[in-house]
Amino acid sequence: MVAELRVPVQRAWTAESILGYLYSTSFAAPHLFGDRLKEFEAAVKHRLTSFSDNDTFPERTSSSSVLPAGQEVTADGEG
Repeated sequence: MVAELRVPVQRAWTAESILGYLYSTSFAAPHLFGDRLKEFEAAVKHRLTSFSDNDTFPERTSSSSVLPAGQEVTADGEG
C-alpha cells in the first residue's frame, strides 16, 4: 500500500523568466536560434503581452510524491 502526498505550488512568471526556462530546455536552447535569437525573444514578449498587461503570469499547479505505506511526513517535508 502506498500514499500520495500532494503539495500545491504557486509561482509568478515574467517574460524574462519564461524565456529563461525555455532556454534551459533542449528544444529551445539559445544556440538553436542562431542569429534569430533576438527576433525570437521579441516575438515571445510581444505574444505574451496579449495575456498580461503587467508582465505577470501566475501558475498554480501541484507537486506529488508517492510514499511507501507507513511513511510519515513532517511539516518540513522530511520523512
